Amino acid sequence: MTSEVQQLRKKIDTIDHKMLECLAERIETVKILADKKKSNKLSICDIRREEKLKNFWIQKAEEFELDIDHSCRILNEILIMSKKTQKEMIK
Repeated sequence: MTSEVQQLRKKIDTIDHKMLECLAERIETVKILADKKKSNKLSICDIRREEKLKNFWIQKAEEFELDIDHSCRILNEILIMSKKTQKEMIK
């Protein structure tokens, strides 16, 4: 394997690490949000917020020339994780 390939893989590893750090930070924020929703007796789901978020992801996917379907699937998985976290916090 060439050193260039190794360097590129190392760069990908670094990017993956940053993505996971961002996901962890998002989940920590979701936990705080869940606590606020619980104390204010608010619903976990907010369809308008999800639609707005989906539209944002579609816009950014187009802007960054990413596959829209894959980007929306990633968002969907993040939303599933977020809702699950909130449900566990609100029990």
